[in-house]
Amino acid sequence: MYMAKKPNPRKIRREKRRAKVREIREKLAELRREFVRSLHFSRLKAYKYLLSLVSEGKLKLIRTGWGLKIFYNKAYEEYINSYFSEAYRRATSVLRRGEKTPDGTAAKHDIYRIPIEPKKPAFPGKITILKKAYIDTPYRVDVALQEACSLLEAKRRGISVPDFVAVEINPSQNKAALITSYNPSFKTLASVKSTLSSAPARSFLPALGEFIGNMHRKGLYHTDLDLENILWNTSLMDPKFMLIDFEGAKFFKTQPKFSTVHRDLGVLFESLAEPPLGVYSRRDIERYFIPAYCKVTGYNPNEVKALLESVFPAQPGQRERDAIRKRIEP
Repeated sequence: MYMAKKPNPRKIRREKRRAKVREIREKLAELRREFVRSLHFSRLKAYKYLLSLVSEGKLKLIRTGWGLKIFYNKAYEEYINSYFSEAYRRATSVLRRGEKTPDGTAAKHDIYRIPIEPKKPAFPGKITILKKAYIDTPYRVDVALQEACSLLEAKRRGISVPDFVAVEINPSQNKAALITSYNPSFKTLASVKSTLSSAPARSFLPALGEFIGNMHRKGLYHTDLDLENILWNTSLMDPKFMLIDFEGAKFFKTQPKFSTVHRDLGVLFESLAEPPLGVYSRRDIERYFIPAYCKVTGYNPNEVKALLESVFPAQPGQRERDAIRKRIEP
């Protein structure tokens, strides 16, 4: 009579461990491939990137005797020339480190607003100049270089961001500052709660979805896409947006997978769901934002809806009510 062999428990455990090790190795290999495809601005790469723009004539460089380097946009040359004599004296504080921002988070850096009055009409209309002073130690210079290069790279890829004015680097004292400018009509979504509540979902959310989708399609993974980092031009009838705060931004040569950039949408959905700013419902986002976003990126709408489901859990009976609405609405 044939007796079947009993499974060896040790062998089974060994095979499970090996399978788990193989799975971890495959995930690590995928992460390495994604990192190779991404553009990460280390200090050396950032300097090379800025110097390449100087050699192309897009930026200018000032070096001083005490180690200070200033890379600046040629369009703001008149402003840079008067910067040391006027800017510090006329700067007004917008945010100090640790103060609460409109979305409730604590500011990581000091930010100053600097009014300028060019002698020549070099800039059409009014502009707002902001100086961001990096005060985190010990990586002030690295963070300033990273954000300056990310801002320039985003502009090069056709993403709507503030104008780069200058970046000040003082490696010997480990000090740095980034100076940008934009139209004062742009306000953060977190600071215009009343205006945002009056914006109809059918026009605002598709425009926002198209803007975020365009950002991902062009290979930018922002990593901190809350309402404090999205600017909205409130003076226009058609919604127009702009991105700020590129400290953790990552760039890819081609459009990354949704699994790589999904955290951007998760942060954005959570911001929209917060009680002080919960203007749009889960159904509004699913109906208007997701189709516009997926149309631009080509991502699977079901994956985005699953992410939305994790942020906005459906209430009992919500799916049935949504199904009925879909049948009766035109």
